[in-house]
Amino acid sequence: MASSETYNAMQLGLLDGLWTSSGTFGSYRLYEVAKYYDSPEQYSIYYTIEPIAISMKTWNKLTPAQQKIMTDVGQSLEQSAFEGAKADDRRVAQLFASHGVQIHKTSASSSDNEVVSSASPSVLVCRCAE
Repeated sequence: MASSETYNAMQLGLLDGLWTSSGTFGSYRLYEVAKYYDSPEQYSIYYTIEPIAISMKTWNKLTPAQQKIMTDVGQSLEQSAFEGAKADDRRVAQLFASHGVQIHKTSASSSDNEVVSSASPSVLVCRCAE
């Protein structure tokens, strides 16, 4: 389902949970229709970082030297992108909490009974129904 369709689907009861990036949860204002939010602030197995995106068709047209430059630049951006993702996790959890959404902080010891998906990390699982 396209991210742009999740708000209406949750509002209509067609969708009771989803897995997406912290930024998407915040930007689509899903706190307005969610009852629960599993936050990856403390434990995350997934986060979205896309400092550089290129199609394989274009990549394959680059010389090995150009590919190395792209790889080196991408690697140099990884740490700041990771730190940005973690900051976004905290910001979105605070945003959801400020709108009365019950927050659960995912941990390595979380069981399937505690979270909708134990495979959630920096992309959180939002539980909208009990």
